Amino acid sequence: MNRTWSVLLLALGLVAALLLAPTAARAGQDEGWKELQSQLSLSPEQVERMKPILKSYQDARKANLQAFKQRINAMLTPEQGAQLQQMRDEARSSNDRKGLLKRMITELGLTPGQIADLKSAISEHRERQKDNRERFLAEVRTVLTPDQFERFQSLLNQHEKH
Repeated sequence: MNRTWSVLLLALGLVAALLLAPTAARAGQDEGWKELQSQLSLSPEQVERMKPILKSYQDARKANLQAFKQRINAMLTPEQGAQLQQMRDEARSSNDRKGLLKRMITELGLTPGQIADLKSAISEHRERQKDNRERFLAEVRTVLTPDQFERFQSLLNQHEKH
């Protein structure tokens, strides 16, 4: 597979993952927060200081994702948008993100201009997410002890691998 198609497949995979992120996953956040408090041995003061930091981070991620989705939808024709929504619904029900990616490539018929827009949108989205994460980690560092912060980063890295 040539490099252009490899990049396109990777880019569309990111789009598929972002567009299909289940809102039901939010239900597990409370358990995750409690587990994090326990694993880091957070004091009550640290817990209170972390809450607005986490909320701000989640709000920024949500806003970034929403802007990204809007940009993707704006670059598609109404027919492509309807097709993509149908693909998302089907992929969500079957939990088949790879299948969605293949269908997006073959069935949406993206023009070279749309592909270029998609690459640009993905690049900008990644950059905003990176900046958001860096701000988040800088704020978290002010609350946690050096040992807690090291464990926190380790937990984040483990979570991102899954």
